[in-house]
Amino acid sequence: MVRDWWNSYIVMGTPDFVLIQKLRHLKKDITKWNKEVFGKLDTQRHKSLMELGKLDQIVEQRPYTTEENLKLLDLKIEIQQIAIAEEISWRQKSRCLWLKEGDKNTKFFQRMANSHRRSNCIDKLRIGDVLIKDKGLIKEGILDYYQKLFQEEETWRPTTVFEGLSTISAIEKEELELPFNEQEVS
Repeated sequence: MVRDWWNSYIVMGTPDFVLIQKLRHLKKDITKWNKEVFGKLDTQRHKSLMELGKLDQIVEQRPYTTEENLKLLDLKIEIQQIAIAEEISWRQKSRCLWLKEGDKNTKFFQRMANSHRRSNCIDKLRIGDVLIKDKGLIKEGILDYYQKLFQEEETWRPTTVFEGLSTISAIEKEELELPFNEQEVS
């Protein structure tokens, strides 16, 4: 899908401009796809479970036909795939390094995923021996740190002097810029 989307964008301009514009278009298409197709896992799961419920009602009245058996098998596979996709989504959100393949989507797991999102900030900062809790002072401390980190402390820099160097004349310069003849090369 990404390759098809990428090839469908027609943008004119310099290569870097074309790349940026195509990336912007691609981001919009991926976001739209995520919301409309992949992001509706709850809706897909609900729909599959409803169809599975209808098939269960049929079996109470009569045995399944071959077609219904195949549909039942397809629904079970689809529900498993949706469950795996949901687990992968939560695993990516949780950022728990210890989480391994096969762990279940438990309450603890969801709390971990949500707590990482909530605690994604700096509450305290130690600068030297002082512990700062004020958010404004924390911002200033971080800003000062990086300004000092990237500030040049050396006052002396090497210099060059080009006075007294010999130069070529304007005629010699023009001769150097002329195209070569085959006679001159051989």
